[in-house]
Amino acid sequence: MMYELDHLDYDKVKIAWIEPLIMPQLFRFDNRKLIIKRLFPVISPDNDQKYYRWMWEIKPHWCENCATPLQGYSAVYISHIKTRGAHTELRYDPMNSNILCTECHNKWEYGTLKERRSMYVYWKNILNENMYEKKEDKIFRA
Repeated sequence: MMYELDHLDYDKVKIAWIEPLIMPQLFRFDNRKLIIKRLFPVISPDNDQKYYRWMWEIKPHWCENCATPLQGYSAVYISHIKTRGAHTELRYDPMNSNILCTECHNKWEYGTLKERRSMYVYWKNILNENMYEKKEDKIFRA
């Protein structure tokens, strides 16, 4: 049986280990929301930029889809899986973001369903989503 951390354990794990929020199995969704709300209390352009920088710090600097090394920080590399506007509760959740090169980011955002299904991150994102909801989300079918 896996031990789930609660929102009070976050700081302890963060000090001793890597960023725990990128491991969905460690926190129930409600605890994740409490931690994220503490890190990003309001939706704002400043917090958006803070989030993009944070993602760049905690994730490897290569495209999660095609493995292209990424040179230098750019907010363009941070791609939300579920849109920020429609899913505000996931806006600052690192499990709702991929690091993608510009080409893969554009394919994810504007590609056809067939193109998105051909991407490695499509299936990775569905697996992550299933950890939350135990079902494929409608956003991946649209």
